[in-house]
Amino acid sequence: MPGHELPSSSDRVEIPEGLEPDIQWMLQKFMLIRESNRAAFTATSEEEFESAVSDELASQRVYLEHLIDSSQTVVKAFMGEAALSLPEFAGSPRDSLIQLLDRTSTNLAMVFLDKHNWGRRVVLPYKPFPLAGLTVLSELKTHEAEHEGRNRDALGHFGIPLPEAVIRPFGK
Repeated sequence: MPGHELPSSSDRVEIPEGLEPDIQWMLQKFMLIRESNRAAFTATSEEEFESAVSDELASQRVYLEHLIDSSQTVVKAFMGEAALSLPEFAGSPRDSLIQLLDRTSTNLAMVFLDKHNWGRRVVLPYKPFPLAGLTVLSELKTHEAEHEGRNRDALGHFGIPLPEAVIRPFGK
């Protein structure tokens, strides 16, 4: 908007104390959906993992690599240089990718268990202005749920019954 200054990355947003249970629930839900995606990524054969499902749905490999990359981007936004760099992982074996997904999941949990980060504004390269940590967590949960749906589609396409961990977040 003309004449409206965007917030700087040093700004903080005050998070009302009463939102603490909501934020903790959001983090738990994110982790539950992440576990669902992890289970789906390991439920397919190597050939299925590498295969695009349709013109609109890429391979699970593409989505797994994307989730690792986007997670690491968020971790680095909060942790800066303290964030351990990931090795080049494009084309890595699925087991190695799952380990990296686990590592980024642990790092994201560490970031969002720190209440200080909930109101902290961070710069993400794909956003036009800094976002509060609470907003970042909300967007992460939504993004993870989108991929959970894509994984359900992939498993259905290959005729694979949904593992219990995939059913847990949203049911059948």
